[in-house]
Amino acid sequence: MDYKVVGDTAYALVYKQDQPLTEAQAEALAEEYAKLGVRYKKCVWKGINCVITKAPAAEFEAFCEKKKQNWKSIQERVGYSGFITVKDNTYAPGRLAFTPGPDWNEIVAFIDSNF
Repeated sequence: MDYKVVGDTAYALVYKQDQPLTEAQAEALAEEYAKLGVRYKKCVWKGINCVITKAPAAEFEAFCEKKKQNWKSIQERVGYSGFITVKDNTYAPGRLAFTPGPDWNEIVAFIDSNF
């Protein structure tokens, strides 16, 4: 599935609510994502460890394709299982629309303040 970024800049917040990422797992996830071409940072969002990024749209779209191909091995190297929550400004043309949710402006402000 192809994903497109809404606008010129991608924003992404990634975390786990159920069994949150440890600090080491969040740092490892940021490193794994950076290997795929987009700089991620470990942060704390509402008391839980997360990773965030702010990147040019085309760079982020290419990253999403690489991540999709490497997702299982990334999970194994980082050392977690289960679902993660991703809040970003992407959508799947023809299948999904961008639905930012009520906290989207807060997420963008959080990412902007940390980049």
